[in-house]
Amino acid sequence: MIQTYYAYLLLAGGYVLGLALPQVGADIWLVPAVPYVLVGLSMLHLRRFSRWYCGVEAASAVCAALALAQGLTDTPAVATLLVLVACAADVLLCLAMAAQRRRYGLGAAAEYALLVLAVVFGLGAAALLLMGTQLLAGFARVGGTMVAFDPLTVINTVGLVFRIGMIADVFRLQREALRHEAEAQK
Repeated sequence: MIQTYYAYLLLAGGYVLGLALPQVGADIWLVPAVPYVLVGLSMLHLRRFSRWYCGVEAASAVCAALALAQGLTDTPAVATLLVLVACAADVLLCLAMAAQRRRYGLGAAAEYALLVLAVVFGLGAAALLLMGTQLLAGFARVGGTMVAFDPLTVINTVGLVFRIGMIADVFRLQREALRHEAEAQK
Protein backbone atom coordinates (compact mmCIF):
# COMPACT_ATOMS: atom_id res chain seq x y z
CA MET A 1 0.00 0.00 0.00
CA ILE A 2 2.86 2.37 0.81
CA GLN A 3 4.50 1.55 -2.54
CA THR A 4 1.35 2.57 -4.40
CA TYR A 5 1.23 5.84 -2.47
CA TYR A 6 4.82 6.70 -3.40
CA ALA A 7 4.37 5.56 -7.00
CA TYR A 8 1.51 8.01 -7.50
CA LEU A 9 3.47 10.68 -5.65
CA LEU A 10 6.40 10.21 -8.07
CA LEU A 11 4.00 10.40 -11.02
CA ALA A 12 2.43 13.63 -9.78
CA GLY A 13 5.89 14.97 -8.92
CA GLY A 14 7.02 14.35 -12.50
CA TYR A 15 4.10 16.39 -13.83
CA VAL A 16 4.61 19.17 -11.27
CA LEU A 17 8.30 19.35 -12.15
CA GLY A 18 7.33 19.41 -15.83
CA LEU A 19 5.19 22.47 -15.08
CA ALA A 20 7.96 24.21 -13.13
CA LEU A 21 10.79 23.29 -15.48
CA PRO A 22 10.56 26.24 -17.88
CA GLN A 23 10.86 28.62 -14.92
CA VAL A 24 13.48 26.77 -12.86
CA GLY A 25 16.66 25.10 -13.98
CA ALA A 26 16.03 25.00 -17.71
CA ASP A 27 19.61 26.13 -18.34
CA ILE A 28 21.12 22.95 -16.91
CA TRP A 29 21.21 20.25 -19.60
CA LEU A 30 20.43 17.40 -17.17
CA VAL A 31 17.30 18.90 -15.58
CA PRO A 32 14.82 18.38 -18.49
CA ALA A 33 15.22 14.59 -18.18
CA VAL A 34 14.24 14.48 -14.50
CA PRO A 35 10.41 14.64 -14.95
CA TYR A 36 10.55 11.72 -17.39
CA VAL A 37 12.74 9.74 -15.01
CA LEU A 38 10.25 10.34 -12.16
CA VAL A 39 7.33 9.20 -14.32
CA GLY A 40 9.28 6.14 -15.46
CA LEU A 41 10.17 5.22 -11.87
CA SER A 42 6.53 5.46 -10.82
CA MET A 43 5.64 3.00 -13.57
CA LEU A 44 7.82 0.30 -12.00
CA HIS A 45 5.14 -0.24 -9.38
CA LEU A 46 2.04 0.87 -11.26
CA ARG A 47 2.53 -1.52 -14.17
CA ARG A 48 0.92 -4.27 -12.08
CA PHE A 49 -2.39 -2.44 -12.46
CA SER A 50 -2.41 -2.26 -16.27
CA ARG A 51 -0.23 -3.28 -19.20
CA TRP A 52 -0.49 0.27 -20.55
CA TYR A 53 1.85 1.39 -17.77
CA CYS A 54 4.65 -0.72 -19.33
CA GLY A 55 4.35 1.39 -22.49
CA VAL A 56 4.47 4.58 -20.44
CA GLU A 57 7.61 3.28 -18.73
CA ALA A 58 9.33 2.64 -22.08
CA ALA A 59 8.20 5.97 -23.55
CA SER A 60 9.42 7.80 -20.44
CA ALA A 61 12.85 6.21 -20.79
CA VAL A 62 13.01 7.30 -24.45
CA CYS A 63 11.87 10.81 -23.45
CA ALA A 64 14.59 11.03 -20.80
CA ALA A 65 17.23 10.01 -23.36
CA LEU A 66 15.86 12.49 -25.92
CA ALA A 67 15.76 15.26 -23.28
CA LEU A 68 19.42 14.61 -22.51
CA ALA A 69 20.23 14.62 -26.24
CA GLN A 70 18.27 17.85 -26.67
CA GLY A 71 20.19 19.43 -23.80
CA LEU A 72 23.50 18.47 -25.36
CA THR A 73 22.79 19.15 -29.04
CA ASP A 74 19.87 21.62 -29.13
CA THR A 75 18.60 20.53 -32.55
CA PRO A 76 15.02 20.98 -33.79
CA ALA A 77 14.80 17.36 -34.98
CA VAL A 78 15.48 16.02 -31.47
CA ALA A 79 13.02 18.53 -29.98
CA THR A 80 10.28 17.45 -32.39
CA LEU A 81 10.93 13.78 -31.71
CA LEU A 82 10.90 14.46 -27.95
CA VAL A 83 7.54 16.23 -28.20
CA LEU A 84 6.02 13.36 -30.22
CA VAL A 85 7.31 10.64 -27.86
CA ALA A 86 6.19 12.67 -24.83
CA CYS A 87 2.74 13.00 -26.45
CA ALA A 88 2.68 9.22 -26.92
CA ALA A 89 3.66 8.74 -23.26
CA ASP A 90 0.87 11.10 -22.15
CA VAL A 91 -1.69 9.28 -24.31
CA LEU A 92 -0.54 5.89 -23.00
CA LEU A 93 -0.77 7.19 -19.43
CA CYS A 94 -4.30 8.43 -20.06
CA LEU A 95 -5.24 4.98 -21.41
CA ALA A 96 -3.59 3.23 -18.45
CA MET A 97 -5.40 5.42 -15.96
CA ALA A 98 -8.70 4.86 -17.78
CA ALA A 99 -8.20 1.09 -17.58
CA GLN A 100 -7.42 1.34 -13.88
CA ARG A 101 -10.38 3.64 -13.31
CA ARG A 102 -12.74 1.14 -14.94
CA ARG A 103 -11.36 -1.50 -12.57
CA TYR A 104 -12.46 0.65 -9.62
CA GLY A 105 -15.84 1.50 -11.16
CA LEU A 106 -15.07 5.17 -11.74
CA GLY A 107 -16.33 7.10 -14.76
CA ALA A 108 -13.85 7.83 -17.50
CA ALA A 109 -15.29 11.10 -18.83
CA ALA A 110 -12.49 13.22 -17.34
CA GLU A 111 -9.93 10.77 -18.68
CA TYR A 112 -11.20 11.11 -22.25
CA ALA A 113 -11.05 14.90 -21.95
CA LEU A 114 -7.44 14.57 -20.77
CA LEU A 115 -6.73 12.20 -23.66
CA VAL A 116 -7.98 14.76 -26.18
CA LEU A 117 -5.94 17.50 -24.48
CA ALA A 118 -2.81 15.30 -24.59
CA VAL A 119 -3.21 14.64 -28.31
CA VAL A 120 -3.95 18.29 -29.15
CA PHE A 121 -1.02 19.50 -27.04
CA GLY A 122 1.48 17.01 -28.45
CA LEU A 123 0.51 17.32 -32.09
CA GLY A 124 0.17 21.11 -31.86
CA ALA A 125 3.57 21.48 -30.24
CA ALA A 126 5.15 19.23 -32.88
CA ALA A 127 3.49 21.25 -35.65
CA LEU A 128 4.80 24.47 -34.13
CA LEU A 129 8.32 23.02 -34.00
CA LEU A 130 8.13 21.79 -37.58
CA MET A 131 6.47 24.76 -39.25
CA GLY A 132 7.28 27.67 -36.97
CA THR A 133 4.82 30.02 -35.33
CA GLN A 134 4.80 32.50 -38.21
CA LEU A 135 3.28 29.98 -40.61
CA LEU A 136 0.50 29.01 -38.22
CA ALA A 137 -0.38 32.50 -37.01
CA GLY A 138 -3.76 33.66 -38.14
CA PHE A 139 -6.86 35.50 -37.13
CA ALA A 140 -10.03 34.46 -35.39
CA ARG A 141 -13.37 36.23 -35.53
CA VAL A 142 -14.76 37.14 -32.10
CA GLY A 143 -18.11 38.80 -32.48
CA GLY A 144 -17.57 41.07 -35.48
CA THR A 145 -13.94 41.83 -34.70
CA MET A 146 -10.88 40.10 -36.11
CA VAL A 147 -8.50 39.10 -33.32
CA ALA A 148 -4.89 37.97 -33.80
CA PHE A 149 -4.52 34.26 -33.10
CA ASP A 150 -1.26 33.14 -31.50
CA PRO A 151 -0.93 29.35 -31.79
CA LEU A 152 1.93 29.23 -29.29
CA THR A 153 -0.29 30.69 -26.57
CA VAL A 154 -3.10 28.27 -27.41
CA ILE A 155 -0.79 25.23 -27.38
CA ASN A 156 0.86 26.31 -24.12
CA THR A 157 -2.56 26.86 -22.53
CA VAL A 158 -3.75 23.42 -23.63
CA GLY A 159 -0.55 21.90 -22.23
CA LEU A 160 -0.99 23.72 -18.94
CA VAL A 161 -4.61 22.62 -18.59
CA PHE A 162 -3.60 19.04 -19.45
CA ARG A 163 -0.81 18.90 -16.86
CA ILE A 164 -2.94 20.43 -14.11
CA GLY A 165 -5.75 18.01 -14.98
CA MET A 166 -3.33 15.08 -14.87
CA ILE A 167 -2.02 16.11 -11.46
CA ALA A 168 -5.55 16.34 -10.05
CA ASP A 169 -6.53 13.05 -11.70
CA VAL A 170 -3.43 11.25 -10.40
CA PHE A 171 -4.24 12.26 -6.82
CA ARG A 172 -7.87 11.19 -7.27
CA LEU A 173 -6.80 7.82 -8.65
CA GLN A 174 -4.22 7.49 -5.87
CA ARG A 175 -6.95 7.90 -3.27
CA GLU A 176 -9.11 5.24 -4.94
CA ALA A 177 -6.23 2.79 -5.37
CA LEU A 178 -5.21 3.14 -1.73
CA ARG A 179 -8.82 2.71 -0.60
CA HIS A 180 -9.21 -0.47 -2.66
CA GLU A 181 -5.86 -1.86 -1.45
CA ALA A 182 -6.83 -1.19 2.17
CA GLU A 183 -10.18 -2.95 1.67
CA ALA A 184 -8.44 -5.90 0.02
CA GLN A 185 -6.05 -6.27 2.98
CA LYS A 186 -8.90 -6.51 5.51
